[in-house]
This record gives sequence, C-alpha cells and structure tokens, in this order.
Amino acid sequence: MRWSMVSLAAAVVLLLLADLLVFHDLFEPHTARDWMMLAASVLAMAALVGGSARTLRTDDGRG
Repeated sequence: MRWSMVSLAAAVVLLLLADLLVFHDLFEPHTARDWMMLAASVLAMAALVGGSARTLRTDDGRG
C-alpha cells in the first residue's frame, strides 16, 4: 500500500468523524459548510475505494 493511500485513508477517517459530530442530530438545520464537508467525505471515500480496487486488480495477476 502506498503512503498516498494511507494518508487518504486517514483523511477519510477524520472526515467521517467530523460528519458524525456535525450530523448527529438530523433535525437541526445544517449550513452549506456542513453539506460541503459531507460531499468531501463522499468524494474521499470514492477515491479510496477506487484506488484500493485498482491496487487489488493489479496485484491479482502477480500471485
């Protein structure tokens, strides 16, 4: 695993923790910054999953 994937995984964990703290009460109004943070989390998770899938695909043929 490359260090870029490790740092991306750390960013995803921190973003998810921030989302949990912000969206713990679904019925309170949220600001645009809250929704942008949620969007950043989704994009970071998609990048992490895509990078992990690409790494697994390239490693399958070498075994």
